[in-house]
Amino acid sequence: MTEPKASSRAAADLLTVEVDDPAPGTTVIRAVGEIDLLTAPLLHERIGHALPGCARLVVELAGVTFLASSGLQVLLLAQEAAAAGGVELYLTGTDTAMVDRVLRASGLDRILPVTGTDTATLLERLG
Repeated sequence: MTEPKASSRAAADLLTVEVDDPAPGTTVIRAVGEIDLLTAPLLHERIGHALPGCARLVVELAGVTFLASSGLQVLLLAQEAAAAGGVELYLTGTDTAMVDRVLRASGLDRILPVTGTDTATLLERLG
């Protein structure tokens, strides 16, 4: 087994991305930590792997402590890929002060599918 590259180890130390399938056709990706130039590829990879196998993708950002422009780009690319694949995309946990501020300052709160709720409430509402 080959040892991960130093940049991969560093990214894993800064960002944890958990993938869960709580219901058939629904995938939840939980990002915890910093999403920046170093860690954004990890989130992008997990989203890319999840999209083809689901009808709904929920990206939970409640645990994100830093969100750089590279992270915003990943979210925009996810929205584009989801639309192209017929997948419903939802962003939850965006009401934390840091994530909310970045989304509002960039204007992406009006473009991205921000739900204004937490993941559990959204999943209950979606059935």
